[in-house]
Amino acid sequence: MNEDLINILKARGKIESGRLLEELGIDPRETDLTKPIYKQLESLQVFGAVEQEKSGAWAWLW
Repeated sequence: MNEDLINILKARGKIESGRLLEELGIDPRETDLTKPIYKQLESLQVFGAVEQEKSGAWAWLW
């Protein structure tokens, strides 16, 4: 799990996907880098730590 991802989610509470990638220093066109981030977000969602809102933003739940 990417510690920076967790720290950004916790600090922001809610963040748009594009902004999240920007804060992680990832170009959204670099799919080899974005795919693992979205897989981690999906895992966190299954675990109940985050939820994706209808707007596409990710919200930290803990």
